[in-house]
Amino acid sequence: MDVLYLVEKIDDISGFFICGKNTLYMQKNIKSEKSIKYKTGLVDLVLNAKVISFSADSKFSSDIYNYIEYVGDNVSSEYNVFLKLCYLYSKNCDEIGFYDFFDSLLKIFQKESSSARNQVGLFGELEFIKRYHGSFKEVIDAWHNETMSFYDFTFEEFNLEVKTTTKEFPIFRVKHNQIFDGKNTYICFINLKKDNSGNTILDIIDDLNKEDCVRENFKFQLKLESELSKLEKSERNLEKYSCKNIHIVRNSSIDSITGVPSRVSQISYDLDITGLRTIEFSDIFVDGK
Repeated sequence: MDVLYLVEKIDDISGFFICGKNTLYMQKNIKSEKSIKYKTGLVDLVLNAKVISFSADSKFSSDIYNYIEYVGDNVSSEYNVFLKLCYLYSKNCDEIGFYDFFDSLLKIFQKESSSARNQVGLFGELEFIKRYHGSFKEVIDAWHNETMSFYDFTFEEFNLEVKTTTKEFPIFRVKHNQIFDGKNTYICFINLKKDNSGNTILDIIDDLNKEDCVRENFKFQLKLESELSKLEKSERNLEKYSCKNIHIVRNSSIDSITGVPSRVSQISYDLDITGLRTIEFSDIFVDGK
């Protein structure tokens, strides 16, 4: 029989426990999820487990619980991510089920190389959020808000894709089918430069997290950790950048290649945005509807 020791009670149904050397996040099985045991070597899942309290005055009563066991190093950055996301989940458990939350954690800790990305692209997306979320709260929820979305930001009335470069000239790599898709799509072109007095991705995140509405937004923090986990190994030593220019353009104002055969897909090319009509992001909420 495993013995659990309560470390921190979060609320009446959830808390952190220690079992041997491992930390567990445990929550009452309030949604009557079926029994599952799933071991990954990173985070392990048990659903519908009977937990018995040995003390009548225990802060946790005997009941049926679900728990996620963190089996990694408890001084690693991943451990801090585990604690943060579990705590936020306890405050927002009505948004996704316990198994789905576990699956999201697993994907973060697995760091699948098939979805690797570079830090310049992520920097650009976070710079966009930092710049505009104060005036437009929709930006936070629009960021990667659909699993199969082709766009960085999916709003109710339009889509927005961020393209970021460190090149000196205003030339950006674009995907033809993504930009010229027949939908109401905007492209935000961001030009960065390496700057020792600039910011890293983590600096931007720290600035964003100074606001309660960002720091306590469970879905945003889950997406944020997911995107950070996708950084290629060669990209983990974060560079400092400053933003030189931001240009927002509607896809209909860009000259497109015509006559692309229907069987041709995945066309990418460099686009020179010199002279294109740019608009303010605030105008999109009028222009985009």
